[in-house]
Amino acid sequence: MKDLQHILAERQRRQRLKQAPEGALARFLASPLPAREMRLRDAQLVATDFETGGLDPARDALLSMGCVPLENAGIRLGGAWHTLIAPGGDIPAGSVRFHKITDSEAQGGLGIKAAVDTLLDKLSGRIMLAHHARTETGFLFTQCERIYGVRPVLAVLDTLSICSNAPPDHPLRKVENRRLFTLRDAFKLPQYPAHHALYDALSTAELLLAHCSYLNKSMDTTLKTLQIKYIS
Repeated sequence: MKDLQHILAERQRRQRLKQAPEGALARFLASPLPAREMRLRDAQLVATDFETGGLDPARDALLSMGCVPLENAGIRLGGAWHTLIAPGGDIPAGSVRFHKITDSEAQGGLGIKAAVDTLLDKLSGRIMLAHHARTETGFLFTQCERIYGVRPVLAVLDTLSICSNAPPDHPLRKVENRRLFTLRDAFKLPQYPAHHALYDALSTAELLLAHCSYLNKSMDTTLKTLQIKYIS
């Protein structure tokens, strides 16, 4: 049976490819989107996290990016990447107490285009994995529209959504909130420094694998079962 969601997403990807200027976004859009029936063992994912100056992609700065690739249902630390991003203005004091990124530190980071280009190359042909992925997709879409005039079409897995739909006997059902580190506690996973893009990306990758392992589906579960979405 044909997968209508995948067909429509692929059609949109090809349309965006025609509109995209030469560069990282065009390279990203040149890669087909993974089918929802693909098994996790065969999928290539990139756990991704952003630290920002606020929650509004149209107004607030993107301050850092971190990502960690997953292949063959395993984490590949050798491919991990992290960068600060020069914000082009002062970082709101209220946000500094969370991410600990100061103005002087951020000014030594990459320019926003270089950072987005690098991330798109790392995501090319892969699935974005994030916790509460709306933050990452929203900021990435906004920056792509500003830089290229075109938004990507993303294949996305969201651990917040995955864990929120755990079966009744799953330990996550006992967790009162769905914050990343609270969910990790349910699996007795190690704690890393919070609000650091690279550590949060790694934490998200480990949470996905722990969740799938508990269900005894770490290798054979499909992307459809994990509620993959095509977002544009």
